[in-house]
Amino acid sequence: MTTCTGSQGFKAERLQQVLRVRGLTNFQLAALANVSNAAVGEWCNGSRLPSLETAKKLSDLLNVRPEIFMKEYKTGLGKAYFRSNASSLKRGREMLKARMEWAVDGGIIPRHYQGIRSRRFGLAF
Repeated sequence: MTTCTGSQGFKAERLQQVLRVRGLTNFQLAALANVSNAAVGEWCNGSRLPSLETAKKLSDLLNVRPEIFMKEYKTGLGKAYFRSNASSLKRGREMLKARMEWAVDGGIIPRHYQGIRSRRFGLAF
């Protein structure tokens, strides 16, 4: 990510993760935030950073703490296992994976449970 003006420390990967968790597209967030789709795309790819006011507005719209956007993004889940289901959409699987990453990163699922596989949902934690 290049150095840009705006909310210094804003992590574009975190915005992408929150959008996946919430099941929203860039276009939907743009409509909610009353900004252009291009602006949201630039925030997501890190070429431009939102202002502090906009980052606060995003956190309110997405129902997350503002500091989530400043927290380092790391994935430590490894491969996620999903039930074979023809009706499962790629977007739905991505949303579930993002939710699992978020839960592990936030301490909701303790790290010592990460290798356990859920029979009911076909997911590995």
